[in-house]
Amino acid sequence: MCSSQSSAVNSKLELSEVTWNAVLAQARSDYVAQGFCHIPQFLSSDECTEMCLEVATAQDRQQCFLSSETHTIYQEENDDTLPSSHVRNLPQESSKCIVDYERILDSSPLKVMTSLSSSHVFPHL
Repeated sequence: MCSSQSSAVNSKLELSEVTWNAVLAQARSDYVAQGFCHIPQFLSSDECTEMCLEVATAQDRQQCFLSSETHTIYQEENDDTLPSSHVRNLPQESSKCIVDYERILDSSPLKVMTSLSSSHVFPHL
C-alpha cells in the first residue's frame, strides 16, 4: 500500500501511527495465512447499509448482471492425484450479482471500495 493510500484509510479510522502499523502488520499476516483480512471499523454500519441499498436498487433497475460458475473450493483445476470424491475436487456452485462500475455514483462507498482495490490498496497489504 502506498503511503498516501495508507494515510487515507488510516485517517478514516483515526488510529495512532503505532496502532495503524499494528493493524497493517496483522492484516498482512492474516492475508498471507488465510487469503483475507479484517480491518476493524473500516466500514460503518451506515456505509454497509448504503452499499446494500445501492446494489438492491441496481438489481431492481436491472443495472447489474448475474454470473454463475462451477469451480473447486480453491478456484483451481481438480487435483488428479486425489480421488474425485475428495473435498479438494468437489464442485462448488457460486453466483454473484455484478454491478457495472460505470453505473456506480462517484460519491458511493461502492465506488470508493472499488477504487481502493483497483489502486492496489488491498492486494498489497
